[in-house]
Amino acid sequence: MSLGRLIAQLLVVGTSVVSKAFVQAYQQAVLNAGKHGGAKASAASLSQALSRKIHIDEARKILNVSPSVTKEQLEESYKRLFEVNDVNKGGSFYLQSKIYRARECIDKQMALDAAKLADKAPPSSP
Repeated sequence: MSLGRLIAQLLVVGTSVVSKAFVQAYQQAVLNAGKHGGAKASAASLSQALSRKIHIDEARKILNVSPSVTKEQLEESYKRLFEVNDVNKGGSFYLQSKIYRARECIDKQMALDAAKLADKAPPSSP
């Protein structure tokens, strides 16, 4: 048997073994993802990443405010951080954008909370 033929057979057998192992590993990964909801979690995280929205907890961390923040406290924190990161003063436009989006997110959440409270409030009697 020639050396070339031996090497060719080794390559064919090696490729076959590796490809079978890869297929089995992929099938096992699909089964595991189905059992543990991995596909749903991946889809949810992809959806959130594509929407580029800030989560309320992240927004509070960015602006360094508590969940019970008032509008005045929110505005004060926003202005301070926005001015500190002013591009003309050597700040970062990226950080300013994050700060703006964080305030926007918290404002929306405050509006939603106020609407929920208004809906739950009992009607006033004349």
